[in-house]
Amino acid sequence: MVSKIINGMKVCAYCGESLPLSFYAKSNKPYSVVKSRCKKCTSLFDRRRYAEEANIRKLFPVDRASILKKCTRCGEERSGLEFSLSAGHKDGLSSFCNFCRRVLYKHKMLNNPGERDRKNKKDRERYYKNRYGLTEDQRLEKFRSSPCCQICGVVFSGNTRPCIDHSHVTGLCRGVLCDLCNSLLGYAKDSPDTIRSAIEYLRAFQDRQSSLDISA
Repeated sequence: MVSKIINGMKVCAYCGESLPLSFYAKSNKPYSVVKSRCKKCTSLFDRRRYAEEANIRKLFPVDRASILKKCTRCGEERSGLEFSLSAGHKDGLSSFCNFCRRVLYKHKMLNNPGERDRKNKKDRERYYKNRYGLTEDQRLEKFRSSPCCQICGVVFSGNTRPCIDHSHVTGLCRGVLCDLCNSLLGYAKDSPDTIRSAIEYLRAFQDRQSSLDISA
């Protein structure tokens, strides 16, 4: 049952408190402006769900291979290994098999460009935050302040994308490079000695090539 919004207040379906709408996350369902649970209860519910799923993994370490379950979407009977874990089901497995879940997810993304864009944006923000410790604003500011690669000087455009370069030892962000230069440092394992050896190797080859051209 969806609780009504009265004077900008809504009753949380989990704790029963009447709270302002700012205490709720936005809902993607057409019949509701905000979600039924407040943000605090949603976080608590998610933590409990993850803890339950962790317990389910302990309860079904081996038995999943011997379980046969019928997918409620395709109707096929499959091994328990082909179902995702779910704390909301008695057997600890979701109703849909993994294949059907992927099909439904792809269908949802293809038919909802806005949802796809939001997910891509959220994934990108999570990636840069976890790997480089940068917020979305910090990432965009770095890209704006570095319009070209700090090694080769190529200007970033549609075909040349900027990459965040970071130390694999400390994890600190060092600068903004093009994809090729960033790969160059990675293949050299961030070793100045390796890069200097490569420079000497190329210069020696150029000297030999120029001497051959002169003698010819």
